[in-house]
Amino acid sequence: MAFDDYFNRVYNKNTYNCAHFVCDVWGDITGDDVRESFKGFLLPFKERTATLGMRHQFKRSKELLEPCIVLMSNKTGTPHVGVYTKGKVLHIRECGVQYQPLDMATFGHTYRRYYTCSPKEQTM
Repeated sequence: MAFDDYFNRVYNKNTYNCAHFVCDVWGDITGDDVRESFKGFLLPFKERTATLGMRHQFKRSKELLEPCIVLMSNKTGTPHVGVYTKGKVLHIRECGVQYQPLDMATFGHTYRRYYTCSPKEQTM
C-alpha cells in the first residue's frame, strides 16, 4: 500500500483532525470502517467528546502490533492518534501528514497506548 495520497490531506481542527485521518488510513489498510468508534472525536473541536462505551470498542494491546492505532497524550491530557504500519506511525498534525518512527511521532507525549479495532466486534 502506498501512502502518497495521504500527504495531500490538510488538517483542520473542526473538519479533518487526527481521528478523521486514522479512520481513513485504518479503513484503507484493514477494510474496516471505524468511524462509528470515533464518532465523538469527529465532531468540531468545541463539541468533541469521548463516551465511556467508546473505549470498549477498541482492544488494547500491551505490545505494538501491525497495524495498530497509537493513542498518545501529554500531561495536559490532549489526545492524538495515528496508525502504526510498516514500522512507522502515519498521522496528521497542523503542520501536515507525517510518517515517522514511533519515538519521533510520540515525542512530547507522556503516554502512548496501542489498540486494534474492528467494527465486526463492536457492541454498542
